Amino acid sequence: MLPTIAKIIAAPACLDQFYEDKFSFWDDVEGFDFSFLGGISMAKSLEQPQLECIEESQQLSDSVEVVSIDCRTITIDQIQEITKSIDFSIQKDGTIHAISLWFDVTFLGTNNVVLSTSPSAPPTHWKQTLVLLPQPLPLEIGDNLSTTINLTVSPDHPRRYLLKIHIGNGEENQEDDDEMVTDQDMYNKLLEACMKNSENDNEMNETESKQ
Repeated sequence: MLPTIAKIIAAPACLDQFYEDKFSFWDDVEGFDFSFLGGISMAKSLEQPQLECIEESQQLSDSVEVVSIDCRTITIDQIQEITKSIDFSIQKDGTIHAISLWFDVTFLGTNNVVLSTSPSAPPTHWKQTLVLLPQPLPLEIGDNLSTTINLTVSPDHPRRYLLKIHIGNGEENQEDDDEMVTDQDMYNKLLEACMKNSENDNEMNETESKQ
């Protein structure tokens, strides 16, 4: 059985509790500062998208369709690369920590059936895909979040997509533009920075002990 229509949908998400549980928790563990571990955890989480169930209330704008595929007529060549530019209109004050993505598939027939993996639907084992921002972004009602989502079929795994998300003001070469990629180099750089911070903290503690 194959679906008739398949859709990928996206929305910016606020993950305050996720950040608190996974990263900020390390700032004070029984009175000890293990924040460098939070940095390492963050670096690891930026290495690839996270699969988590979120609530519809965590969306800061309406969801937007990235692509709709008619499985009856689509060709392989047409889905080798998918690019969608979106202006999310922010509808509530909050901090955006990630772009969330999910899929809906429709089975047309005598009784049409929709399988949805959205935050508003009952949870599934697919959950939602969360692409974390390197830096959380506070926004207010009425702001626009210009986003470009690019999906390219992996040359090594034809059933997988390489996902790239670009956030900016729509103009090229802007210093405040932010690009999120599942990039090993990014992970290594963040990990190195976290370890340096840890070494500096240790040196300070040793100096204080000697005094």
